[in-house]
Amino acid sequence: MTGSEEMLERVLVAVDGSERSDRAVRMAAAIARGVGAEMTLIHVVERESSPVLSEDEANEMDKAEGRRILAASAEAARATDMEVRTELKIGHAPIQILRYASAYRPQLLFIGATGLGKVAEFLMGSVTKEVIKDAKTSVVVVR
Repeated sequence: MTGSEEMLERVLVAVDGSERSDRAVRMAAAIARGVGAEMTLIHVVERESSPVLSEDEANEMDKAEGRRILAASAEAARATDMEVRTELKIGHAPIQILRYASAYRPQLLFIGATGLGKVAEFLMGSVTKEVIKDAKTSVVVVR
């Protein structure tokens, strides 16, 4: 191995509970397990106002949903004998994913091409585009 080659030590997977996100988890787990890399899953809760709930109640519901998504994604990875860490962040998804990636320094960042539903598909598509555009690491887009 030459000095310019980089070992695959850390893999980051952005998850949102969609089928493409689930595929990204399975693909990342297979690669990480194969090379002995560690794997972290990240989910970002993007706050939306609620006309019915207080801000605290809405925050707690959003965090609970985020923890559920992370738990399901982690379970899928663990089913392949891959140990994973999870990170739940709050804010604008591309910014939070890129900020965490900057600190964690993965060699690969996996993300689904699109998210949940027609509206969310458009939004996740834009999240994916922003992550690709500004990432300082290689990004794998999973279809």
